[in-house]
Amino acid sequence: MSKQKHTPGPWKANLYLGGAYAIDRIAPNGDRLARVATVDGALETMANARLIAAAPDLLEVVKKCARLHTGRSAPPPAILVEALAAIAKVEGRA
Repeated sequence: MSKQKHTPGPWKANLYLGGAYAIDRIAPNGDRLARVATVDGALETMANARLIAAAPDLLEVVKKCARLHTGRSAPPPAILVEALAAIAKVEGRA
């Protein structure tokens, strides 16, 4: 799989000025390292911010699941094909 090109996690969604949410990269000690994105202006704002903040974790879980099948001789199940396609999309290969 290709080298990571996005801001590594963990990320966290935080409410900030004007009702918008900031998605921040968090250090191991809990401090903010960088602002990754901001989301505002919709009823779904917090749900969108949480989904964005969870993206690095979700990607790592999907990669771990995909590695479980690595080296097996059986054809990959359909869900693995979907997982590999999602990983390729995130990494800009699709």
